[in-house]
Amino acid sequence: GAAQLGWAIGGSMGDENSLRKAERVIGNALRYQGNKDEARRWLQSAYARVHAAGDQRAISTALIDLGILDEDDGDMEGAFARFSEGRAIAERCGDRGTAAVSSGNLGEVAIVLGRLAEAGTTIRQTIADRQALGPHITLPNNSNNPRPTHPPADSHSQGAPPGPPASTQRRAASARSPNQAASRAAATVPE
Repeated sequence: GAAQLGWAIGGSMGDENSLRKAERVIGNALRYQGNKDEARRWLQSAYARVHAAGDQRAISTALIDLGILDEDDGDMEGAFARFSEGRAIAERCGDRGTAAVSSGNLGEVAIVLGRLAEAGTTIRQTIADRQALGPHITLPNNSNNPRPTHPPADSHSQGAPPGPPASTQRRAASARSPNQAASRAAATVPE
């Protein structure tokens, strides 16, 4: 609806930044609805636009979006690579908020991959970054804001749409209390 209209308006005006933002919103909305193939198409298009423009901060955010989609698809190695690259770019840009978000995602995936020492280092860095930044960390376009609550899993039989993927639910919970979530995660990995 509105995002596609924004994309159409941005396209007719030749505004690449508006197109990228609209593609990102559409892609994340589709991922959130469980339409992963279409989500990937839109998010890859948004990534291609920011990459062509050389917008390093937007590239790091686009990599996080694609990494979350990889994680949802079970491609933990792909997610790990995207989160690592996104964090490195954000750090080079001095964007500590995006770096912290990417580090938190990277820590989660490292735990799943069994890379506990790396997870511990990453999560401790996330804690330090988030404590330095305060309780309200957001990515550009508010992509790290808590998402709305969803119907219980058994509501599918009542015709309700499916809720978001588990990684989205974990991320939303950690976005509400990032320091607590990161501290709990750090407690599960060795020094």
